[in-house]
Amino acid sequence: MTIPATSASVEQSFSVLKQIKNFVRNSTSQEMLANLAILSIEKELIKEMSENTSFYESVINEFAKDDTIIELHYK
Repeated sequence: MTIPATSASVEQSFSVLKQIKNFVRNSTSQEMLANLAILSIEKELIKEMSENTSFYESVINEFAKDDTIIELHYK
């Protein structure tokens, strides 16, 4: 027996993919697109991880190790 996917969840997935593609439209980095897709797919896991008090400190430490300048855009 199979359970069909609901139309709403499929449409939401396409909507998220469209947002990701729009965000990286001017970028040619396939790695960035793949990473953003993974973040979108694993958003519940990230939400659970962020409840740990040391999560943000660990993320900041990872970014502090790298000398690369990144542009963060909020839409």
